[in-house]
Amino acid sequence: MQDWKSYWFLLAGGQGLLLTIGLAARSKRNNGVLIYLAILIGILSIELLTNFAVSINYPNHADAFPFWLLGSYLFIPPSLYSLARNSIGIKPLTLQQSTLLFIPAFIEVFAETVVFFFRSAGTSVPDLQKNIPWFAFTEIVPVTATLIILGWWTIRLWRKPFSTKIYSGKRLIFSAALIPLALPFYYLLLGILWLSDAFFGWRFSDLLAQLLAGSMLLLGYLVLLRSGLFDRLSLVSVSTPAAPPAAWAYDDRQTVERLLQLMEQQKMFIQSRLSVDDLATALNIPRRYLTHILATQLNTTAIAFINKYRVEDLLRKMKDDELQSKTILALAMESGFSSKSTFNQVFKNHTGMTPSEYLKNKC
Repeated sequence: MQDWKSYWFLLAGGQGLLLTIGLAARSKRNNGVLIYLAILIGILSIELLTNFAVSINYPNHADAFPFWLLGSYLFIPPSLYSLARNSIGIKPLTLQQSTLLFIPAFIEVFAETVVFFFRSAGTSVPDLQKNIPWFAFTEIVPVTATLIILGWWTIRLWRKPFSTKIYSGKRLIFSAALIPLALPFYYLLLGILWLSDAFFGWRFSDLLAQLLAGSMLLLGYLVLLRSGLFDRLSLVSVSTPAAPPAAWAYDDRQTVERLLQLMEQQKMFIQSRLSVDDLATALNIPRRYLTHILATQLNTTAIAFINKYRVEDLLRKMKDDELQSKTILALAMESGFSSKSTFNQVFKNHTGMTPSEYLKNKC
């Protein structure tokens, strides 16, 4: 392989790993579904770094660290499936359900790792990739499952309305809706090339690697230019004309349950700039319908609803004695407040005391 290609893969793979770490960290703070995008980008990054490692003959070094063993293709289908469910507004999988989907990938990583260390110790072990059932399990199954998921995702997205507003005056605005819309089409292209390589022997390996490298670098620069690019991965609902509540074809009780899940399980309230538009986007419902639900079902407004969760989260942290290592303002910022003045006012409205008065009573 030419030197420029080797370092092109190294640069893209390294940047992909940084994106993986950033998305994983953000998934814990803002949006749990980002962990699946982090896994997906992580696997693709390992693939790029493996291309680089092979080009410099690194796997044959006696002291080589076998990082490529983590790059199981079986991680791809469950990650894509979870992203697809989120982008079209289907209820997220539970932790137990998600874990079950990833078990095949863990099995492959474990088996390949055991074989690698046995070989490193000088023990004669058969090559798993020459075993037809194992090859089908680790190569054919993931590419087939990936294409099925991508096809289903593409069809569901195609039927779903999304925001087509791209321009505002003379300035080009990249809508957040383009991300969930572009992902399945992009990976469908990669999947077709992958399928051609796995089933028919058409040699697209180098082209696949080049596409992966280019997309990884592009993602990195998009995140650099727009830090909140991945805050929302749900398809943006089209803004519809005003309609009376009776015309909305939604289940009010189910909408309330989904809204509470966003706040209690995914903890969207810790996003400092969270707005009613963000909540409506995450739920794939019109903004006006969400404000109607908040008023009629929960007897509150969007701001009061969000701030209630922020105050409750802060009070929980204070009861857990987190004040011993952090200031109350630092804890407030972690709970989603963006300024001291807003925090003081909201805290007093909810507790009847200022933060300092509350601390004195607590002591």
